[in-house]
Amino acid sequence: MNPAIAIQVSLKSSRFPLKALRPLNGNPMIIELIKNLRYMNKLGITIFVCMPEDNRHKMLEDTIYFYSARDEDFNCHIIKGPLENIAQRMLKIPDKYDTFIRITGDNPYTNVDVMIELLALLEELRGGGGAANGVEGGVADIDSGGSDDLDQISHRSPALEVI
Repeated sequence: MNPAIAIQVSLKSSRFPLKALRPLNGNPMIIELIKNLRYMNKLGITIFVCMPEDNRHKMLEDTIYFYSARDEDFNCHIIKGPLENIAQRMLKIPDKYDTFIRITGDNPYTNVDVMIELLALLEELRGGGGAANGVEGGVADIDSGGSDDLDQISHRSPALEVI
């Protein structure tokens, strides 16, 4: 299995604008999340930040690059796509990653131990050769009803959703 982490992030919230950039422990919330996920990098799991490609999100991109330049253990890749189409952003994750874990960018305290347990369970399910949750050989926690983009994700790479 070659998993990746897909952090879904946008600054568009109407209730709490720029939420991912709001300070938490002296750093923007998205930075705290990425720092929390460093251990996954050490396990060989690549982290992608899937963000909109519009100009409003340039500040988010600059923030991520700023912190990555200051900390050699801060390792993530930025993928940009349509503002209103999260699935299209995730489809840009290279095909060599056969599984991805989707995390929302406003969830800085994502439990890494739970992700490791879920990946082990997924590997066990795949080894059994059976189908799990409607996706042969894996677990999809994305509702694919009514969206061709989400159907593509579900069939391309089984996903674990951490909320």
